[in-house]
Amino acid sequence: NSALTEKFRRWKVTASFLGAALEGEVCWQQTLAELNNESANPNALRRAELTLLLVQQHPEVTDEELAKALFAKLIPPLRELRDDLVDLGETLNHHWEEWVEREDAAGTGYLISAMARMVATREAFVRAQAATQTITNTGSSVERKLAQCETDRRQVRLFATVLKSGGRPRGEFRRALIRRAEPLAGGFLAQAHDLTLLLCHGHELSYQDVGIMTLEAKRWLEQGLEPRVAGYWRAYDIAPEEVMVWVKAGVNQPAAAGAWRQRGFTAIQATPWLLKNVAAEEASEWLRAGVTTVEEAMDWRRAGFRSPEEAEEWLDSGLSAEKAGLWRRDFSPKEAIHWIQAGVTSPLQARSKSNVMAILARTTQQSGTGSFASVADGKVVPTTRVGGPRTQPPPTGQGFPVPRAASMSPPGVKPPQRAAVLSRDDEKD
Repeated sequence: NSALTEKFRRWKVTASFLGAALEGEVCWQQTLAELNNESANPNALRRAELTLLLVQQHPEVTDEELAKALFAKLIPPLRELRDDLVDLGETLNHHWEEWVEREDAAGTGYLISAMARMVATREAFVRAQAATQTITNTGSSVERKLAQCETDRRQVRLFATVLKSGGRPRGEFRRALIRRAEPLAGGFLAQAHDLTLLLCHGHELSYQDVGIMTLEAKRWLEQGLEPRVAGYWRAYDIAPEEVMVWVKAGVNQPAAAGAWRQRGFTAIQATPWLLKNVAAEEASEWLRAGVTTVEEAMDWRRAGFRSPEEAEEWLDSGLSAEKAGLWRRDFSPKEAIHWIQAGVTSPLQARSKSNVMAILARTTQQSGTGSFASVADGKVVPTTRVGGPRTQPPPTGQGFPVPRAASMSPPGVKPPQRAAVLSRDDEKD
């Protein structure tokens, strides 16, 4: 009958949400304990494990009375879990700047544990949705989502291993940790809103039900956003007046808008990047590397730099994207600058001179100090007397001295050690 079918469906949805959230909490508490974090709570871990066991013991409900009894048992843990997610999201928002700047072990461990919780929750939810066939894009789509969860879990384990060994994630490693942690606060608050909707199932939802009080509710109402929708935008700290600006910019999902906002973008600032299909994370990395416009970022992409990380060294060199793209095939940024300062502006010419220099370096090593040669304008100039008057090498500062064997740099700024040249006293001897 339809009533029983509806109760069965509701139980399945509730079980999948609650089960996933509980698996996340179990993983969260286990990771906190593993990292010896002061926020670890053994009692909370035990409660989560027992509630999860209750959910898993009843995968199917065919009896209406049993369904009612199970829902009654689930309401208290649902509320407790909802409140816990709200506290977690607000804690991350409140301490974010402090933990990012201080790099202390406690804050870093808290972030890593929160990442572990999010990954475990997402993976459990995807599996539950696929198992109950409530997700339409099953098959390869589910496999991709699970593969991404596995990648994320390995990343979290790496962070945890570094912290447990007494180290601190620094440099690019630290930036990767921050990138992973940036969307967590909004994600947990959105999960709390999911659980609120489950708790309020069966009656008309009010703004107060989702934590929006009268004055703020008026602003959401003026924008035509009902409580169910408003709760998700609010989770990512998007004001009512901002929502339509994001929608007009092509961002219809609160999580996507939150990703941009978390990285300091307004809807207007994000629009040029969105038009070029650049994700928030990549746009943020381009800005961090020193690229201020999407047009400049596209120049670096066209020059063959697939990411801001690839371009960062060359951005510091001061070369344009086009020139950097030509030089990078055979030279490092430092080598390219040395050649340019020495007056060689073509990578092809620099490559040719480098080959001659390498040959001469090998010849010098094989022949010893009695057959030194210099390079001037690409020509070999002998410096030893061979049956006639001695040919002098080019004056200091002209031409290129013979480099060390493996060097690709010219002598523009810091010339390599010159090979020995016979002095007049040597000739007399």
